[in-house]
Amino acid sequence: VVAVGGHPDLVQAWIQRWSALPARSVLRESESWLGKADYTATARSFHKPVLVVHGEDDNVLPVEEKTLAMSNAFSDVEVVRIPESGHVVNLEAPGRTNEALRSFLDRLNHQGKLAR
Repeated sequence: VVAVGGHPDLVQAWIQRWSALPARSVLRESESWLGKADYTATARSFHKPVLVVHGEDDNVLPVEEKTLAMSNAFSDVEVVRIPESGHVVNLEAPGRTNEALRSFLDRLNHQGKLAR
């Protein structure tokens, strides 16, 4: 198996996952993310605080790669990495995700950066 981005185990895991699903389901899933626009330029022009909450065990979007990309894309970004969580961190660790969001919003509120 040739892997994009040097992740042959990840590619194999997706092949196994998709092999167990009806072809139509695989098609619909892939259509949801193939051909997505690159919003990097738009992100760079966004000058408001941004919170990125990322699961450290995300096998779909590796944490190091994606948090670096987000940090480079936005001018004012805070990255919170949630341990023992994967791609759907908000469902896997809702308490820690909400804690990160609450802390971020409280900080913005104290700094007077929240729109009223």
